[in-house]
Amino acid sequence: MTAKKAIQALIATVVLCLCTSVSHAEDIKLFLMGGGSTIVDKSSFTQRNVDYNTTYRRGGKAALGFEIPVTKLLGVEGAYSYGRDNLVLINNADVPTVETGYGIRNHRINGNAVLHSPTLFFGIRPYVTAGVEWDGYLPTSNAVAVAASYGFGEATSAKLQSTNLLGFNGGFGFELKVTPKFSVRLDARDHVTKSPTYQLPSAPTPASAAYWPITGSAQNLEYSLVILYHWRR
Repeated sequence: MTAKKAIQALIATVVLCLCTSVSHAEDIKLFLMGGGSTIVDKSSFTQRNVDYNTTYRRGGKAALGFEIPVTKLLGVEGAYSYGRDNLVLINNADVPTVETGYGIRNHRINGNAVLHSPTLFFGIRPYVTAGVEWDGYLPTSNAVAVAASYGFGEATSAKLQSTNLLGFNGGFGFELKVTPKFSVRLDARDHVTKSPTYQLPSAPTPASAAYWPITGSAQNLEYSLVILYHWRR
C-alpha cells in the first residue's frame, strides 16, 4: 500500500467512525490543547572520516480537535496539530563542536479512541487513548536555504524536502470538569513514526551528494494542557 492510499484509508476510517457516532452523540467535546514537545531520535554517522550526531531541540505543539462519544465511557477523537521541533547537526571533528540548526515544522492529523474511567477520583476522571496518525515533517524556508548554502555533513549543498509518515500514538490523561460547559485536561502522549529523513538518501549518489544514513523510529513525547468545551445537542 502506498503512503497516499494509506493516508486516504486513515481519513476514511476516521470519517466513518465519526459519522456513526455523531448520529446519537449527546455531548460533543471541542478542545484546544497546547504544550511541550520532545522528539527522541538521536543518530550518529560518519562521512569522510568525520563523526556527526543529530538530535532535535525541544519545541511546542498546539492542536484543535473534538471528541464524540460512542458509549458512556468510549469516545472517538479527531485532531489537527502544528508545532516546531528543530533538527540539529553536530560536527564532532571541531573543538568546540559545531552545531548547525535546521528549522522543522510538524503537521499532524490523528484519529484516536478515548476510554474514560467509570469512576471519579477526587472529582478527576482518568482516561487512556490510542490511535493512528499522519505526520508531515516540513523544513522551513530558512532550513532549506541553510542546507543549500552550508550543506549537510561533509556535503557542501543539500536539498531538504518534506517527509510524510504514518504512525501511531498512545497516552493517558486526567480530566476535571470545571463548569457544565468547560473542562480541563492534563494529557501525555507518545507519538511514534519512522525516523524522518527529509528525502536525503542513505548513501551518497553520486559520491559528492549529501546523504544521511539513518534508520529506526522517532518518538515524539508531548505533554499538554487541554481546554474542552461541551457542546450539547
